[in-house]
Amino acid sequence: MSLKPFTENRNALTIQVTSHTVKLQGVLSEFDVRDWFYPVLTRVHEAAVATQMQEVVFDIRQLEYANTGLWRSLVLWLRLLRASPTTPYSVRLLSDPVYRWQKVGLPPLIRLGADRLVVR
Repeated sequence: MSLKPFTENRNALTIQVTSHTVKLQGVLSEFDVRDWFYPVLTRVHEAAVATQMQEVVFDIRQLEYANTGLWRSLVLWLRLLRASPTTPYSVRLLSDPVYRWQKVGLPPLIRLGADRLVVR
């Protein structure tokens, strides 16, 4: 069971989806990313549910900077997960503590994700 691979480039950001991983690289600095980024996460969610995946890895270790639009989109994604107790997968978020913006944004996300989000 896996996701359909694709790569999307947007300004200084590359999103790469492989069999079970969503990897972000570069810089996400656009003001309102929900119009284009949240639909990417929705597509990942729908594919993960349809294929009965156990885990989706969300890798931001090479994401140098992201504004609050990323966190908002992740909150919406986690709400999708929590909305249905039968959703089969959890999210493993890979971060790099070298980036201060990640350390600051993760604690509220961890509380919201509860048992559906594992941060490494």
